[in-house]
Amino acid sequence: MVGTMANWILYGVLWVQVYLYYVAFPKDNPALKIIVFLELVLETVQSVAVTHDLVQFCIFVYTDSVIVEQLGTSWYSVALLTGLIAILSQAFYCYRVAVLTRSKYAVALISMVSVMRGYASDHIIFSSRSGNFYSFQYVNLQRQSH
Repeated sequence: MVGTMANWILYGVLWVQVYLYYVAFPKDNPALKIIVFLELVLETVQSVAVTHDLVQFCIFVYTDSVIVEQLGTSWYSVALLTGLIAILSQAFYCYRVAVLTRSKYAVALISMVSVMRGYASDHIIFSSRSGNFYSFQYVNLQRQSH
């Protein structure tokens, strides 16, 4: 619950930053404005999905352990959207590093780390959608087999 509240506080900070960006740089490249707007849209979807899961858990399914194990929207609100937001941000960061430093090695390193992070995010998505990631029964079976 504390994490969701912190998320909404930081979401408000993001809105202020986006507003100040559009006011301060009205003649900026349209591609950069689209990237900023896309980040805002993705963060909005993620904040709403995480809040939906929190309300669902706290109000409707708090006492039912079978329903608690269901993923709800967390498979995309955490793994997928976080991965998309990170890839978008890191791609922009690679672009800025390339423009400012002209270093191919720094851009290659940042790109490789971003791609590895994307693969990790995809692995979490596919593991959670198959039912093997969050299931308490799966964890208990893994403990018994060792």
